[in-house]
Amino acid sequence: MDENQKQNLAAKKHQIQLRISANEFIDRHLINWLEIYEIVVENDVNHELVQLANITDEEISFWEKRMATEPFNKFNLDLQKLNTDDEKNIVSKLYATFPSTYPLRYMPSDTVPVLAYENAGKIIADFALQLQVDLEEEVFLFYLYYTPVLKLKLKDIIAYADSLYDFPTEDILIASPNFDWLIFRSTEEEWRFCRRPTVIS
Repeated sequence: MDENQKQNLAAKKHQIQLRISANEFIDRHLINWLEIYEIVVENDVNHELVQLANITDEEISFWEKRMATEPFNKFNLDLQKLNTDDEKNIVSKLYATFPSTYPLRYMPSDTVPVLAYENAGKIIADFALQLQVDLEEEVFLFYLYYTPVLKLKLKDIIAYADSLYDFPTEDILIASPNFDWLIFRSTEEEWRFCRRPTVIS
């Protein structure tokens, strides 16, 4: 085998590894999110998909091929929302603005969380009142295990909270697009809200 053949073989192996890695990532961090997204779509909630996933340039073609197959093609997901610039990654901005105070799982502030098992919509509405947030405000909604980030009005999240929060194994976050504030519910049903930490110089 000459050098060109070796390089071609190595390139093919690399592409195969990329395809496998991309498909495994999609299976773990996107496909089950469609159940959540279906709630938004079927109820005709006005929304915007602001980020589908944060990936590398090399992975784009594999995502394009996979999104053209079932069940993804049903939703016509905007592939322009595939982000390849980590500095623009919304989830990275979340972690930078609200770093976790727990070492083994995400918890965004050191205040004692509220253990609440009542109606999610009521909790969100109460937190929004305390944060002095207008329910007409457009906010980010995302589930930490899944890659997509949606933008929709806070009042619509409250209206469909029973369905959107009927995923007990998910950490769910609502945040202002500039990350001034955050409403968080953990998989342990711990609720907390917080404002952007202030830096004292």
